[in-house]
Amino acid sequence: MAKRKPTSVGSVSASEFRAHLFTHLGTAAKGHPVHIEYKGSHYQLVAVKPEGKLEKFFASGPPEPVIHPSDEWFSDDPSLKRQREEEWIAKWDKRLNRK
Repeated sequence: MAKRKPTSVGSVSASEFRAHLFTHLGTAAKGHPVHIEYKGSHYQLVAVKPEGKLEKFFASGPPEPVIHPSDEWFSDDPSLKRQREEEWIAKWDKRLNRK
């Protein structure tokens, strides 16, 4: 039994697609869409371009902050800085037995 060559123009039936699966996948990989008819429905096989790591990174959305903006430890408030410094000095004065 002689094998038929796959059709390259228009749409192909599901049986034709299945019979020449790798030929049609090669066609799609080259950038040409393959149209498939199956039980009255039409499908299109198109190769998807793989994304690079950098594209995936930017497509995932904005990064979450490492330090939460409301964290008081990283506040620029001068009175809070002064209070923390006084606590730090008192702590080290106690450890060094200073008065």
